[in-house]
Amino acid sequence: MRSLQQHFYSDGLRLDGQFYVPDDFSPGQRRPLVIACSGFTGMRKIHPERFARWLTQRGYVCFGFDYRGYGKSEGPRFRVVIEEQVRDIRNAISVAAASKLVDHENIFLLGWAMGGGLVLDTARELDGLRGICAVNGLYDGALFQLAHRGADGLGSLRRRIRDERFRRATTGIAEYVDPFDVYPLDDLTRQYVTASLEPVEGYEATVCSFELAESLLRWSVLPTVPDLRLPLFVAHGDRNELHPTEQLTELRKQYGGPIEVLWLEGAGHTEWMHDDDPIFAYLCNRLHSWIQIHLTEPS
Repeated sequence: MRSLQQHFYSDGLRLDGQFYVPDDFSPGQRRPLVIACSGFTGMRKIHPERFARWLTQRGYVCFGFDYRGYGKSEGPRFRVVIEEQVRDIRNAISVAAASKLVDHENIFLLGWAMGGGLVLDTARELDGLRGICAVNGLYDGALFQLAHRGADGLGSLRRRIRDERFRRATTGIAEYVDPFDVYPLDDLTRQYVTASLEPVEGYEATVCSFELAESLLRWSVLPTVPDLRLPLFVAHGDRNELHPTEQLTELRKQYGGPIEVLWLEGAGHTEWMHDDDPIFAYLCNRLHSWIQIHLTEPS
């Protein structure tokens, strides 16, 4: 695949984006677009580019970007506030969808991990999308924390958020912590982060703003998805210990439009996210088939 740089702005911040096009792409062509969005602490050169390497071989144009504060994008370093990342996605769509590379009738939004919930949050405020894809998504922050911390741990977290909010309001200075103190990992995902993500050039997950904890607790797409009518493709590892499968079960009950659910047998959250892994290949083949069904004109 070939790549083309495309900067854009979100809340006045210059964000780093990239188009990925098939090797056989010719000037004047327009292809279906898949905009791939990262999960927590993710960068476009990791999973968005991984999906792009596969999808461009099937004829799609893809777009990836770094959220504010990550990679080469502007913004306070390592500040993660979900509402801000939703705005980043919305602005990325606005620019990418207007490109002359793109078939404007066939635009799909793909979210990985926490990005799976973010794209659902984004889609409820947008026109012009053809479909949404969410892989191993997080859909309710409070339920996520409850699953990992228990009721007592969740109560302690709420008290810590209250105290930190007061300290931030009186000093104007945010607290920065280990990101996985706020967003706890299961053991298998922690191993993947250490072995496969930390060696990536530019990957920085040493700290994040504790503001994420409050943002995450008040965030859920479950109350809003009954109003969505776009076709939705959802895939989830049936052994995912990071994002509990119960969240997908609830999403499936609540979603207002057509939904296709793919359970990835024997898969956890992320240990299989490698280009040559058979589970990843299986997911991408199913995703490709689903997109083909929902194109306005089959390609």
